[in-house]
Amino acid sequence: MKWTRGQVFQAFNSERDYQDEKWPDSLAAGLDAFALYIQGYANELTYIASHSGNPLEKLHAVRKVGALCVAAMEAHGAPHRDDTYLERGMIE
Repeated sequence: MKWTRGQVFQAFNSERDYQDEKWPDSLAAGLDAFALYIQGYANELTYIASHSGNPLEKLHAVRKVGALCVAAMEAHGAPHRDDTYLERGMIE
């Protein structure tokens, strides 16, 4: 089954809500810290992929990684694909 982008973003939002509750000050983390968190959970996903046949377990890890990426952009900027984003001063 293919999921809609809206359904996927709802899953990310549910994880972001959980992250905000568990770590209320997480958006204060630097961009390098977010990169390390993302890599850590991506490593967890790789481990799960190589040791588990359970797709739901893998998708839970994907949701965590995606939501961490969202949090990093909430905290530090969300550049668009176009080059004018930097010129508009929308990155901290």
